[in-house]
Parts: sequence; C-alpha cells; structure tokens
Amino acid sequence: MKFNPTFIAKTGFLLCALSVILGAFASHILKKYLPAEDLRVFNTGVQYQFIHSMAIWVLALLHKKFKGNKLQYALYLFLTGIILFSGSLYLLATFSMWGDDRYSWIGVLTPLGGISFISGWCLLLLSSIKNKKKEAKKKRHAHKKLNKQKASEDIGQIGVS
Repeated sequence: MKFNPTFIAKTGFLLCALSVILGAFASHILKKYLPAEDLRVFNTGVQYQFIHSMAIWVLALLHKKFKGNKLQYALYLFLTGIILFSGSLYLLATFSMWGDDRYSWIGVLTPLGGISFISGWCLLLLSSIKNKKKEAKKKRHAHKKLNKQKASEDIGQIGVS
C-alpha cells in the first residue's frame, strides 16, 4: 500500500473521534457498571489510543519531511499498538460485565501493543536523525558547489580585468 497522506489523516481523525466516544462511554455509562480499577484500566486504553491517533494524524503532515516507507512502518506499528494495547485493555476492563474469564489470556497482548508503540516512536526518532544528517550533507554539498561557482566567477573576472 502506497503512503496516502489524506487517507492517513482521515484514519487519525476517525481514531481520535473513536477515542472521545469511548472516553464518554466510560465516563457516562461504564462508571455505573465497573469498579474504579477497571474503569481506570479502560481509560488508560482510551488515553493511549488518543495519543497514538494524534500521532497517526501527524504522520500525514510529515510525509514530505520523511521517507514514506518509514512513516508507513510507524503507522502500522501505531495501529498495531492501538489494537493490541488499547483493545486488550478495553476487553480486560469489561470482563466483569460479561463475566467470562475464558479470555483472560488477552492480557498477554497488552505489552505487545506497548512494544509496538515504543517501536513506532523509535523508528521515527531514528528516521529524524538520519534525515537530519542527510540534510546537513546536502547543505555542505550545496555550499561547496556555491563556493566553486563563486571561485570560477572570480577567476573569470580576473581574466576580464
């Protein structure tokens, strides 16, 4: 799939809206049915989903600054993190409502989602460091080229004088 900034931005917007909806759902409905600790777990999922949904939106803005492949991998890592981390927290927090402990193994997915989030941020950090080095190299090259051009112009002016 080719990196499509418009589609990525829309995905980020949709996930942000879903975060707000889930947060409101927790505040107005779930608080009546869940113990405080389970509600806190659910809200942690909402918080991380919102933060990484905003990060997805920002990826769309950065598409001209960074290579598309790296942004695309970061996007996939953030989406995976939202599904595994936030999704597992939503399920774990609401187990008491549907009274089924057969799926308690889902808690294993939470740290995998966290690793996905961390990996996405590290990928962006490494990309920005490499990108900065490339920009500095381009500036040095352009500066050398300008100096050579200026030197040849100076030599040309000496010959004309």
